[in-house]
Amino acid sequence: MVAALDAGVPLWSAVEAAGHAVGSTLGDMLVEVRRRQQVGADASTATALLRADEVSARVGRAIARAASSGASPVQVLAAAADAERGRLRSHAVSTARSAGSLAALPVGLLLLPAFVLVAVVPLVVGSLSSLLGPA
Repeated sequence: MVAALDAGVPLWSAVEAAGHAVGSTLGDMLVEVRRRQQVGADASTATALLRADEVSARVGRAIARAASSGASPVQVLAAAADAERGRLRSHAVSTARSAGSLAALPVGLLLLPAFVLVAVVPLVVGSLSSLLGPA
């Protein structure tokens, strides 16, 4: 949407184009916002369904503010996109970090019995045979 608005596309056309380009739940909501605006809803009513989560609420407020005041929502939308990318990147990094510790458990469960059989059992058998003496 930011690229379309920077290119001079009108606000509501950019909303619809972004909705079709995104293709997710947010995209469906943007297309619905444009449809509501086309049938005569004012900007705040049309963007009301974007209040579902923090990111879409920021987008909805920026669209409503731009529609009512005529100010460009580019900076607000770019900041919202950067914040969401940062949140997703942070989540991906934490998931990747936890994968290492989760992978250690199966490896430990496989190596522990092997260690016991190769190192501990011969030591115990050797110690018992020396304690008991020759039979």
